[in-house]
Amino acid sequence: PGRMYLERNCRFEPVQEADPENARRRCAAEVNAAWERGEPAIIETHRVNFAHSDPTVPAAGRRALAGLLAEVAARGPVFLTDDEVAQIARNGVSRTLRRAMIVVRNASGSRRIVTVPTELLSAAGGGAHSSPLLVALPGHAVGLIFADENGWRIDSLPLPVVEYDSSS
Repeated sequence: PGRMYLERNCRFEPVQEADPENARRRCAAEVNAAWERGEPAIIETHRVNFAHSDPTVPAAGRRALAGLLAEVAARGPVFLTDDEVAQIARNGVSRTLRRAMIVVRNASGSRRIVTVPTELLSAAGGGAHSSPLLVALPGHAVGLIFADENGWRIDSLPLPVVEYDSSS
């Protein structure tokens, strides 16, 4: 329970081919095809591409990776962790802590309420509050809603930033 298998839909194994650039081109095409289908691009790769006793092998792998990342980054992607992808697949939204920021992403296309665990708020510098709800509105700001002894209220926290991103 709670686990999700994320199917890899792109393959990047540059040092297993005679021409590492061919692997880069093929993987970039697979990334584009995944995005055109509305799927996240989940890239499969292995350590042998980046760590090897022959120093020319990881050098070729890192060059190919740099080229792949440059090509993919030119399209302005949102890079997500596997946990964020799984949350979006389950609920249409994700929430995670990045440094002292709570990042909320709404990929559902509709208004969603997201519960933020107290430990996530505390880690972001929000103190010991009851778990609030974030209302994630596509194209709008995020509101914090708390329930306390006086009922529901909208409040702000001493968080550096609560980021909203509807592009993922």
